[in-house]
Amino acid sequence: MSITKNNTYYRFQAYSSGEYLNIYTDGAVKNNTTVTTFKLNSSDNCQIWKSVEHSAYGLSGTILKSRANEGFVLDRLRINDSTGKKNDADVYTLATTATDLKDQLVAIESATQGYCKIKLVHENLYLTVTDEAKKAGGYNVRWLAPTGGVNQLWLAQECTSKYTGILERSKTLPSTIGNSPYIINNIPDNQQSSGFDTNVEFH
Repeated sequence: MSITKNNTYYRFQAYSSGEYLNIYTDGAVKNNTTVTTFKLNSSDNCQIWKSVEHSAYGLSGTILKSRANEGFVLDRLRINDSTGKKNDADVYTLATTATDLKDQLVAIESATQGYCKIKLVHENLYLTVTDEAKKAGGYNVRWLAPTGGVNQLWLAQECTSKYTGILERSKTLPSTIGNSPYIINNIPDNQQSSGFDTNVEFH
């Protein structure tokens, strides 16, 4: 069961880096496009995800649709180990078989201090920020077994048209979970061209 609201848009901020869950592309979204973290770009729909309850083939859970193209959802890349990309997070069109749907159905679980974890419903794998830096910035994201660390913690920030501002964490990131102060900063008007402002709700 997910703590996010059905048919509602969110940004997911990584505790470990302060960056946002992001589709790694400067062009059209397509199958197997890599998902990473990246610094906030409030006009980029590649950082906005629609939480949708979904049932098919006797399976149910939550799918996260990309706001950039809602025909694509957050996915687990299942390929041969030798490529080095097995369990990478990517996006793919909505699954048409039960096997593939198991790579897309997630549960967004409540964690400590208002954070959440994003878990594949049918695998003991969690969305995890790795230390693999991308050339254009940000870090690679994979589905990995539980680590007990902050690299699997995300802050779900609901996107609405009523509020401005984002949560900004202190720049000191502890290796273990501790107190994490926040302040509200307004986003400049020239960065709000997407039509989506950020409203943060703690769950």
